[in-house]
Amino acid sequence: MVNGSTTWGSASTLSGTLTDGDVFVAVNTSADATMQAQANLVTGATALNFNGNDVVGLFKSGTLIDIIGTPGSSANFAQNVTLVRNSDITGPNATYDPAEWTSYASNTFDYLGAHEMDLPAAATELLFSEYIEGSSFNKGWEIANFTGVSVDLTPYTVATLVNGSTTWGTATNLLGTVASGDVFVAVNNSADATMQAEADLVSGATPLNFNGNDVVGLFKDGTLIDIIGFPGSSSNFAQNVTLVRNADVTSPTTTYDAGQWTSYASNTFDYLGSHTMDAGSGGGSNPTAPNAPTAAISASQTALQVSWTNVANEDSYAVYRSTNGANYSLVSSTAADVTSYTDASVNQGTTYFYYVTATNTAGTSAASNTVSAAPIAPP
Repeated sequence: MVNGSTTWGSASTLSGTLTDGDVFVAVNTSADATMQAQANLVTGATALNFNGNDVVGLFKSGTLIDIIGTPGSSANFAQNVTLVRNSDITGPNATYDPAEWTSYASNTFDYLGAHEMDLPAAATELLFSEYIEGSSFNKGWEIANFTGVSVDLTPYTVATLVNGSTTWGTATNLLGTVASGDVFVAVNNSADATMQAEADLVSGATPLNFNGNDVVGLFKDGTLIDIIGFPGSSSNFAQNVTLVRNADVTSPTTTYDAGQWTSYASNTFDYLGSHTMDAGSGGGSNPTAPNAPTAAISASQTALQVSWTNVANEDSYAVYRSTNGANYSLVSSTAADVTSYTDASVNQGTTYFYYVTATNTAGTSAASNTVSAAPIAPP
């Protein structure tokens, strides 16, 4: 809606598929290259030619579902700004509410291409997410954490019931911490190398020497909280298979339900090391790696200072240095929101090259632009 109008103009039709946790970016054909680099759609259509007093609406099947701006008003509500939706907003709103947005200075592009949303934790407790009973010693299990917080594994153990027994065998104690959205993988010490490469625990203990008729149980403080198999039964319920817990299962159960699992062929290892759960990603975890920062450099007689833009959703930055522009090595790692590094280990007459990357739990950004300089020669 343009200049206070209450009539919607020509619409831009969106196409393609948007994956869960990702974003779709549309920019004007004459926008800055930094914006275009993040874009899924670059167009000069009316919907990308708005000003700070124009209203932008998102429609589904012709029905307005989300809006930026107030219809009928020509006031400049968003002129020369970047607005980023607050992370606690988890649904669209057909009535514009400025409180749902954080305003940044004109030409702030750092947040384009990714978004963080505070999602509810999908689970309240750890649970088995995968079970492998393959050929030979290809035995293993995976435990997933979607509680929204990191979990200390000290109270947790895993034990087995063998050949129809109802008496639990010697338990394996779990150690360490599993982050929200992550998994803990344990495999037999003679398992295939592909399995061992994903493992947090490699062991020949009894709970990793099971067969397809043995029951595996997850315990917390000595109390059973999750189970795979039927106590007292020696039937082969899961022989030569990989079982992956369905994404809609968000709680452990002390009664095995085969309907909660999808069965794959023997020695299927493709799903080991990660798990997907519906209804959240663990309380606002970042679904995509950060954008690449933009670097700059300044020089003095004794040091070089590399600085960079503060990109969204980063947990840390890494600075790499080279003396020939080809072979780089890490020289510094910084915390989130730290946007400069001073390199005092430089020599007169040598040119140094640098680039910066940003990292979060989803991965590492592309490298920034390369910057170079030499220390300023003394007078």
